[in-house]
Amino acid sequence: MDQLQRIYRRVKQNIENKNDCDRDIFIVLNPGAADSDSSQCGHHLITILAKVQKSANLKKRDDFPNLVLLQYLNDIPIEATNIVYWNSKVFNEKLTDKLESITKLFDDPSVLNPFEFVSGAISNRYGPEQQYFSFDAILKNHDENHESREHSVQQVVQFGSKVFSQFQNFIIVVLQSKYCDGCLLSILNHMTSLTLVKKFVWNLGRGVWSPKTRKNMDLCFSWVGDDEKMYKPSCWRYSNAER
Repeated sequence: MDQLQRIYRRVKQNIENKNDCDRDIFIVLNPGAADSDSSQCGHHLITILAKVQKSANLKKRDDFPNLVLLQYLNDIPIEATNIVYWNSKVFNEKLTDKLESITKLFDDPSVLNPFEFVSGAISNRYGPEQQYFSFDAILKNHDENHESREHSVQQVVQFGSKVFSQFQNFIIVVLQSKYCDGCLLSILNHMTSLTLVKKFVWNLGRGVWSPKTRKNMDLCFSWVGDDEKMYKPSCWRYSNAER
């Protein structure tokens, strides 16, 4: 954790001072692995984060460091200068879930991209209500105190919260974790067991899953409002289709 924060601060300061620098920071989850194994859960975490961030069209930026998760030392590019060794044994543990099951939530012909883009804002295709947010504004102005972000990760991952506002806060953490060390740490610090990694992967993947058909929409999570009332139907697109 200290290593990531130290390297991140240095890179961020170089960017702010307009110094030429390598903006990529590589975080190796399983540096002690002797051989590659696609069933190790680090692959699942990397895959789901990459899929969600790609769905939101997140790319390398000029104004923030670019945080990249890797599973093994052999994955580090030769030209890399900023390397963090996470050294958590949990990422050496194995999940029986196939990586294809995760990618299918995003790549299958029966699903939509979970996000759409309207006048510079990002909108969700999943969930009980359509919301819009400016990711740039949130990233540039987000609170450096990550307690509320960590709380949303804990609620969704550890306790399986289906409160939609809580999940949306969780999504912001997931998106910002590509550029913000505090948001990435909010995720990695909660990955303390194989069970929690699995919960993270599937609560995130199933949460943003955006099937095209009404029939499959009914298989989405049953979301809860801040008033603790259940949303019916669980997907706003299904509601609009019925009008």
